[in-house]
Amino acid sequence: MQAWEECELDKKEAREEGRLLGQEEGKFLLLKNQIQKKLQKGLSPEEIAKALEKELSTILALIKEL
Repeated sequence: MQAWEECELDKKEAREEGRLLGQEEGKFLLLKNQIQKKLQKGLSPEEIAKALEKELSTILALIKEL
């Protein structure tokens, strides 16, 4: 394989990795947004965890970041 072919493969791999990281970040931001809205409606962390089908520890950690 020539050097330019290796460079193209590296670029494709980097793009794919960036795309996947972006998707994960988007999911994380959506979850934080959902938690914030549910807190504004007066739900408890336990109710939020149940509604979003997430672990309570995850919800509590994200609430601290808000």
